[in-house]
Amino acid sequence: MKAPSLPRIEEEITDITSVSQLNSNSCALLRRIDFKKGDHTKKPLKLTKITFIKCLFSREHIQDLTFEDCRFEDCQFVGTKIIECKFHRCTFVDCNFFKAFLSRTYIDPTLFRFNSKWRKYWPNVNTSWFQNLYRNAMDQHQEEFARAADKKFLFYKRYEHLNGKNRNTVKFLRGFLYDWILGYGYGILNSLIVTLALLISFAILMLGQAQSNSRTHLDFIEMIYFSIVSFTTVGYGEITPIHETFALSITIAFLFLSVAWGAIVTAVIVKRLVR
Repeated sequence: MKAPSLPRIEEEITDITSVSQLNSNSCALLRRIDFKKGDHTKKPLKLTKITFIKCLFSREHIQDLTFEDCRFEDCQFVGTKIIECKFHRCTFVDCNFFKAFLSRTYIDPTLFRFNSKWRKYWPNVNTSWFQNLYRNAMDQHQEEFARAADKKFLFYKRYEHLNGKNRNTVKFLRGFLYDWILGYGYGILNSLIVTLALLISFAILMLGQAQSNSRTHLDFIEMIYFSIVSFTTVGYGEITPIHETFALSITIAFLFLSVAWGAIVTAVIVKRLVR
């Protein structure tokens, strides 16, 4: 099935409004917003509490503007350049940012909302856009915004593997697990929860399958201890698996898993600290 073309504004737009003519607490519907130089050269312009619905910003050069508490719904930003602007508490709903570019701009990536069609038909557009937002945030040393943009980038990248031209279901599933288990590579808490689940699961599986130097029946707390010792590869040796196929196989698998998982968790922590 061929993907539909990118969303457009079907209604005819004939009203061209200069950005300097917009009033606070107003609504701009079906307009092309003009950002030509000369409208706000004397001092930076601030737009407050304006709702833009199905407005055209495409191929405009938006520079040195401040938007506060504005809302953009079904607007077109195709090929738009946004330079040195500030968007405070602004919301973007189902806007088209195909080939849009921004730099040195204050903007919160969590305030963008897209319906499910963007995941199904045009994930590549949002992949590129959130990658742009990530670079912008990193350049501005806005770590929280960069982390939020990177998560959205990975989210749409996953659906690009599933619904894009080069479909790859394996990469989609791998990305899905990465997103949920590791929190897009930033989830230290996620990693701790999964680690705890692994330790408890191994302890339950090994109940009745381990022995100490003096006893063959160990309780759950002792198995948790054995699980932690095995996971950290300390290996004190006072508790060992019984010499049967099941117990030895589970222990060997858990040891390999603990080494791999430890490396992954270390990478997550380093990524969080570095970024």
